[in-house]
Amino acid sequence: MAAYIDLLQKAYVIFRLGSFSRNLRNEIKTNQKIYFLDTGIRNAVIGNFTPLSLRQDKGALWENFLISERQKNKI
Repeated sequence: MAAYIDLLQKAYVIFRLGSFSRNLRNEIKTNQKIYFLDTGIRNAVIGNFTPLSLRQDKGALWENFLISERQKNKI
C-alpha cells in the first residue's frame, strides 16, 4: 500500500500533509493525511459521482478542496 501512495505522490496525484499541534509529542503521534490535488480523481477512486447536494462526504470534499488549493498556491 505504501508503494502505491509513494507512486501517486511522485506523479503529483496526491500529497501528504503532516499534523500540526503545539505539543510536539501529539504532533509526532498523529498520522499524516493524504489529499488529492484533483477532487475528480478522488471521486473516481471512491466511485462516487453523485451531485454535491446528495453527498454524505461534503465535509471531506470541502477540506480536500481547500487544502489542495492552498497547496497549489504554495508550489
